[in-house]
Amino acid sequence: MGGRAGRAGWSVRELLDHMVWENLMAASIAEGAPRGDLAADHLGDDHRAAFEDSALAALAAFTDSGMLHRTFGPYEAPGAMLVQQVVVELLAHGWDLARATGAPTGLAPQVAEETLAAARRIYGAAPRTEGGSFAPERPAPPGASATDRLAAFLGRDPA
Repeated sequence: MGGRAGRAGWSVRELLDHMVWENLMAASIAEGAPRGDLAADHLGDDHRAAFEDSALAALAAFTDSGMLHRTFGPYEAPGAMLVQQVVVELLAHGWDLARATGAPTGLAPQVAEETLAAARRIYGAAPRTEGGSFAPERPAPPGASATDRLAAFLGRDPA
């Protein structure tokens, strides 16, 4: 797969690998053994299977481990917030992927509304710098979808 995706200048393959890693990381946190293999290849030769398997692992962790009712890390982050962070990541990077491949960006409208609200709560006070994890918020065009508004909130240009 070629093409560039996301504001970090990732290739489509790099973006997919990151999305798979996010799912696997969430599952490993729920299991009490956070992964340390960010730089590894998580896609292999079957990108679709890697993503589907990682999404199923994350879903199982979210629903079967009691993650939603536990806290994690030195700041005792609520498990429900970690789940919301994964959804923000997947929806934002799904938007990046859609933009990179020319697909529609109005992904999961109902989920996107809730995810935008969660992103504002979680990342509203995060530092914003060009080239950082969060670029300054950008304006969304009138009538923009919730996913486009989420992308704009996270510093992407939905125009």
